[in-house]
Amino acid sequence: MSPDQRKLQQAYDFFRSGRPDRAEEICARILKKAPRHPLAHHLLGVLRLQRGDLAAARRLLRTATELDPDNLQAREDLGVAEWSAHEFGRAEEVFKQAMQRGKRGASTFGWCGIALTSQGKHAEAEEYFRRAVEAEPHNPNWRLNLGNAQSVRAAYQEIVEAVSSHRPGAHINGVAVEPMIVRPNGR
Repeated sequence: MSPDQRKLQQAYDFFRSGRPDRAEEICARILKKAPRHPLAHHLLGVLRLQRGDLAAARRLLRTATELDPDNLQAREDLGVAEWSAHEFGRAEEVFKQAMQRGKRGASTFGWCGIALTSQGKHAEAEEYFRRAVEAEPHNPNWRLNLGNAQSVRAAYQEIVEAVSSHRPGAHINGVAVEPMIVRPNGR
């Protein structure tokens, strides 16, 4: 094991034992000496994400994936950072890239579903939540997200059908739905 590998292992140990400050210090020292160290960028990016420093987390994780495109966990963590920064379309893209490169675990499927839901793409999100449930059948979070996506899509479809059928007096969940006429002048 090289000295940098030992230092990085020590940083991971500090990270796992709840001492993120020490882990950050070690990663910063590694990057000062070896600025293209992908694993140090990855761990430091995760630490910054946990602290809420989204700009730094996104930059560090993006660098980690550029330096090591096969580090699919770094790519997934980048997707989480993009989603946390409300860059939902970018998060979707990053999760789909991870899947194209071979990361097909429940968390990647689920996070992709969350990114899609955040953009209002409930029908597409359903498929990813379904895949997450298949990968982890006992995880209640994926089941709950799947149910939510299905409910929203069904409610939306019911509203569209009621309004587009021009059925005056149609009711959805006890609320009257009237077709809306939009005039060019907005009145």
